[in-house]
Amino acid sequence: MDMPEVKGDEQLGQTSTRQRLKPLLEEIMSTYGVVMAANYAAKRKGQTAFQVNVKGDLWRQSVFPYQAKCIEVLRASFNSLPSRDLSTIAHALGDKRRDFVDTLFS
Repeated sequence: MDMPEVKGDEQLGQTSTRQRLKPLLEEIMSTYGVVMAANYAAKRKGQTAFQVNVKGDLWRQSVFPYQAKCIEVLRASFNSLPSRDLSTIAHALGDKRRDFVDTLFS
């Protein structure tokens, strides 16, 4: 029995992909990204816990070393992307790009 060919995102094009990814990236920027960056900063300062404002609510947690390692890997991966991919990310994020890059990748 022959299986039908499955078509992926390549048919949708970059514009559609960007439109679909933007809400997800904005949510990551405003929630988990903020927590990851605060965790990383607290770990570097030798703190055992931290608190950060996430969408108007105070988030408290113990420093989580694995999260700090994750942000290091994300930063290294992001900083090694080809300029074409960085441009795609910048376009997808629009005016929120600087906040996202500053939060997670600086």
